[in-house]
Amino acid sequence: MDTLLKICLFAILAWLIFGLVNPKKALGFMKNDNSKKRWIVILLAFVAVIGCSMLFAVLDSIVSPPKAQSNAQSSSFVDSTKESKIEVDSVKLLNERIKETLRKEDSIKVVKLKPFFDEIKDDFDANGGYWIEPKDRPKYTNRNGVYSYFYMNKNGKPSNLRFRFQYYANDWLFIQSLQIKANETVIGYRPQKVESDNGDGMIWEWFDEGIKQNLAASGVLFNIASAKIVKIRIVGLHYHKDISLSDKQIKSIKNTVEYYRALGGEL
Repeated sequence: MDTLLKICLFAILAWLIFGLVNPKKALGFMKNDNSKKRWIVILLAFVAVIGCSMLFAVLDSIVSPPKAQSNAQSSSFVDSTKESKIEVDSVKLLNERIKETLRKEDSIKVVKLKPFFDEIKDDFDANGGYWIEPKDRPKYTNRNGVYSYFYMNKNGKPSNLRFRFQYYANDWLFIQSLQIKANETVIGYRPQKVESDNGDGMIWEWFDEGIKQNLAASGVLFNIASAKIVKIRIVGLHYHKDISLSDKQIKSIKNTVEYYRALGGEL
């Protein structure tokens, strides 16, 4: 029975490693993004380990032949302790391997994504931190643009992931809110404050908010990063305007979110 238990645990471990490396194939029937699938694989593997250990413990107690009363208690005590130790050791080993796999994946992702970003230092920042912004962002406010960026403190801890939106045209919209359609999911977003300016017959309106200032920003960035097609309806005071994000803009936001999370940021 112990041999069969070890085989089952080995099979679960093999599936876990396969699921972490290739979650798309391991859970092909699910529509979640790969990061969510990895956590589902971890949860399923954990439940399977516990379930198998408990099942084989029950079967072992049923199948084992009866022994003398004096020895039964001692044998039962030794066996239960052994079973518990195997269970605890298996879970501990599993968790350590999962953490190590995720650390390696994040390290690889950081190296891969770093060239797509600029590190912009602020000489007046008393904390010695800097901003990490995508290289393909608009360099001026009087340009159309949608992107994300974040803050990195001097200890290498990211925070303050931000959602920036810029509208540039020859007519005012007086932006009130956005309707964002990411694939088939529609999300409403109302910025806390919209700035505006004008010159040479043109106007520009923009907002720049962190996920802690406006909790809706977190959902917006996550859904855009997970989508292939994104359309935005800019709802003004009297009129609205519809735009579509380019593949490049979607990819830029996806890179920012993934880079932020790989560095240890919380979304």
